[in-house]
Amino acid sequence: MNILYVANLIPYPLDSGGKIFTFSTIQALSKDNEIDLICFYEHEDINAGTEKLREFCYSVDALPIKVTTRENMPLMMVKAVKSLFSSKPLGISKYIVPEMQALISKKMQTKKYDCVFFNLLAMYSYCDYIKGIDPQIKAVLYEQNCEALIYRRLLEQTKNPLKKLFISIETKKLTRFEDKAVHCADELFLLSKEDQCALGLENRNCNIIPIGVNPPASQKTYTNTKKDKINLLFVGTMTWAPNNEGIIWFLQNVMPLCKDDNKYELSIIGKHPSETVTRLCRNFKNVHLLGYVESLDEYYDKCDVLIVPLFVGGGQRVKIIEAFGRGFAVISTSIGVEGLKYEDEKTIMIADDASTFKEKIDSCISGEKLKKIGSGGKEVFDMEYSTFTVEKRINTVLNKMFLVN
Repeated sequence: MNILYVANLIPYPLDSGGKIFTFSTIQALSKDNEIDLICFYEHEDINAGTEKLREFCYSVDALPIKVTTRENMPLMMVKAVKSLFSSKPLGISKYIVPEMQALISKKMQTKKYDCVFFNLLAMYSYCDYIKGIDPQIKAVLYEQNCEALIYRRLLEQTKNPLKKLFISIETKKLTRFEDKAVHCADELFLLSKEDQCALGLENRNCNIIPIGVNPPASQKTYTNTKKDKINLLFVGTMTWAPNNEGIIWFLQNVMPLCKDDNKYELSIIGKHPSETVTRLCRNFKNVHLLGYVESLDEYYDKCDVLIVPLFVGGGQRVKIIEAFGRGFAVISTSIGVEGLKYEDEKTIMIADDASTFKEKIDSCISGEKLKKIGSGGKEVFDMEYSTFTVEKRINTVLNKMFLVN
C-alpha cells in the first residue's frame, strides 16, 4: 500500500530516542509498503539523512524549521505569546506552517495514498487538512509519549510562578488536543498498557506495540571480578526537558555522595547541555560533560552502568531499550522505566531517591551483579524490543486494518 509518513524531524542521524523510534517504524513499514516521507529538519545534515532514508522510502522531502526553544528563545517567546490566544498549545502550533501544508497538497495531488502515518502528536495537527483533501484516507497515529502526562508531571515540579502558569495553560490545551486525536484517529498505536491507562483508553481498541531497536553490533562484556572504580554513563538530548531536569537532579543530589574520584566517574553525553548542567558539572573533578558524540560504542565499552534519573516522562525510553540490547546494566527511576518490561534487581535496578541511587551505584562494584543485570536486560530485549519482533506486529495490524475496511 502507499503510505504518506508525516514526521516532525528527519529521523537521521539516530542521535535521539524520537529519531530512533521514527526510523525503526519506517524501516518496519518499508517491508510491505511504499513510503513517501515528509518532515522538517533543524540541525541535521539533510543530504546524509535523505540518502540513508531512501533505502526505505520511495521519496524524502524535508523543510527547514526552528523548534528548539533554548537555541531560538526570542522566536519561541513570540510564538509562546501567540499561543496564549490559540486553541492549540505551543508544542503543537510551532510545527504548523503553510510550507508543510503546501508540501502535503503537492504530494497528494500526484499520488493516491491508502493511509497517512503520524509519528508524533504534534504532526497529527495536519490530519484535518489531509482529510480535507482526501476524506477516504486512513489516519494512523503512533503515540511516542503521552504528551499531556509529561506536562502534568512537569507542572508538579515547576516552582517559577510565571512558568507554572504558562505550563498550566499549555497542559489544559494539550490535554484537549490529545484526547481528540486519540479518539478520532482511524488507527491508534501506543507503546504500552501504561500509556493506554494514562490516556483513559482502557475501553478503546488500541494496538500496543513498543519501540523497536536494531540489535546493537557490540555487546557489553562483564567479568565476575570486583571493580576498583564505578564508571557511570548518562545519555540524553538535553533540549528535552525531562533529560535536562533529570541530570540536574542527579548532579545536585547524588553526585555529592559520589565525589571520590578514585571510586566514581560520570560521563554525560547529549547535545546542547543547558547552562545549569554546565555550571553544576564544574563542581566535580570526576564528571565529564562530553556533549554530542558520533558513536556511543567506546563509552559503553569503558563505562559500567547507565543512569536514567527521570522524574518527568511518558512513553518508553529508547536509551534503556538500547542498553538492554547491549546487555548493559541500568539504574533508573520508576518513571524512567515506565512502559517497559522489567524486574527490579533482575533486569534493571530501580532507584527513586538519592540514597537509593547511591546504594545501587555502590552495588555495581560487583562485576557479578553487573553481569546478571546486563544478561537479564538482554533477554527482555530479544523477546520484546528487537526490530524483527516489532515490525511483524506493525505490519500485521496495518494489513488487518485494510482487510477490514
